[in-house]
Amino acid sequence: MSTLRFAALCLLCLGCSRQGEAVEQTGETREAIVGGTPTGGDEAVFMLDIRGTNGAATRCSATLIAPRTLLTAAHCVDPAMLGEASLIITASNAPTAAQMTPANTLLVVETRLHPRWNAAAGLGSDLALLLLETAPNASASPWNRESLSGLGGEAVRVVGYGADAPDGGTGTKRTAPLTIRQFTPELISLGDFVSIGLCHGDSGGPTFHTFPDGVERLVGVHSFTRTEDCLDGADTRVDAQAAFILEWLSEREENCAANFVCAVGSCLPADPDCASFGSACQASWQCRGRKCVGDAQHVETYCSRVCSTDADCSGGLSCDVTRGVCQQPQLPVARPGEPCRIGATFCLNDAVCNGPDTNQTQCSQPCGRAADCLPGQRCNAGVSGVNACQDPPPVTLPVARVELSAARSCSTGFGWWPGLLVPWFVRRRRAGTVSPERVLKL
Repeated sequence: MSTLRFAALCLLCLGCSRQGEAVEQTGETREAIVGGTPTGGDEAVFMLDIRGTNGAATRCSATLIAPRTLLTAAHCVDPAMLGEASLIITASNAPTAAQMTPANTLLVVETRLHPRWNAAAGLGSDLALLLLETAPNASASPWNRESLSGLGGEAVRVVGYGADAPDGGTGTKRTAPLTIRQFTPELISLGDFVSIGLCHGDSGGPTFHTFPDGVERLVGVHSFTRTEDCLDGADTRVDAQAAFILEWLSEREENCAANFVCAVGSCLPADPDCASFGSACQASWQCRGRKCVGDAQHVETYCSRVCSTDADCSGGLSCDVTRGVCQQPQLPVARPGEPCRIGATFCLNDAVCNGPDTNQTQCSQPCGRAADCLPGQRCNAGVSGVNACQDPPPVTLPVARVELSAARSCSTGFGWWPGLLVPWFVRRRRAGTVSPERVLKL
């Protein structure tokens, strides 16, 4: 491991505190959140007591973001960081460790590290999700999944339990005001370089920002400090890892409250996060049927459900038995070059229904210029309003007719006398002296 990487990982570990080891690591005693003040509120912020099966122990912070889900830093609950094969984790939102009791302490029954977390590779994606055995008597904190662009220099509030004192003192929940110094795609830089910053034991704790709608939401999770004085630290941005969080919530939480995830079961009142069956969606966790699908005829994805027959669908949707999901109504299809009706035919191979007028439409290749079309075709807007290749209009040929001069040309071979014979034959036929057979033989 390079010296730089080793130093970075050591600084990361300063975010957590092994019980009784904080002073040995830094040579000085630190309170929770440098420059912070104790708080008896923030019921959604929890202390994690983490113990390895081989005896290692540490403490971190975490935030309740759903009835049974805690969000924390991956390095806090990664057994490898403690040199352990497995961990036993309990959580409490008591104001101090001394006030933790069996009544306010819950066991963590499941842990999921971010799939890109790798302590040996660096500090990115430093998030983990924990499932409590039961829901605590506390309200979950809203969290932010929208981009933080434009929030540089904005005020935030940090919360955490901090390091134990060297003599075995307990962690205390504290809070402090800070500002967002800068962003990277995954991190928020915090700390004022003077008197306020994140320190040992704050890892996994939240950074909150109050948005224009007046709601305070979790925007970051404390990850590491860059300096031993704890005045220059960084959070992992939760908006950058929203998909990781939402996937977990869709699998582990049945919450009818607003949390970006549609509850699978019934909710009274209705879950505000649920998109209706057949309506537009962006991810499966917006749909009660956990299917957000699209098809060749619909650009936007929509909420669906598993099906085996049309009877399993509703709202005009039918069952696509090939994929086993309900799909939006499908139009008759036509291949490029085949006749079509605008709005009533779906053209395959990205063709568009186009033509010079509504009575002359066919599936045509979209184009930007004539060079995009086959030789002889033109690139025209047509009635569809979209430029598409069109065949040139047909050229009408004149009707063929026999000219009198053609009859006169016969005189070259026969002279002028056949013209005199015609009246003679007519008169003879009327008189009955010329038989039809004889006329045909001439």
